[in-house]
Amino acid sequence: MTAQSTFYERELQQQVDECRFGLRSVGTAAQAGAGAATIDVVSLEGDTLTLRIDQTGVRIMPVGIVYDSVNSLLLNCSAEFKAAFNRSLMEQLERVAQEQEERLLGGKAPADDEDDEDSGAEVEPRAAPS
Repeated sequence: MTAQSTFYERELQQQVDECRFGLRSVGTAAQAGAGAATIDVVSLEGDTLTLRIDQTGVRIMPVGIVYDSVNSLLLNCSAEFKAAFNRSLMEQLERVAQEQEERLLGGKAPADDEDDEDSGAEVEPRAAPS
């Protein structure tokens, strides 16, 4: 096994693993000639796809449009993957928004206390003591 084919096997396996949430099943990447690797995956639609990566990019075998990544290929070729990707993205964005809100509020919900002196009016800056 050459260093280049090992690189392509690892790269393809890593890219597919990152997309696992939107696939029914995933095989193991294997060398496919000099400087290439293939892997079998099953889409959420139930289609078995043989993906190939080489120096030109990623494609569905035997011949297909070349994409820059497995993610890009699946977004363009699988409606169910695209839906799963969008759901995953929304969930991640909601988590980030919630974390940001908690960080800004110091981990507690805003209070609607009437005792709160902050009425929302602008406060005049105080002069520094002389």
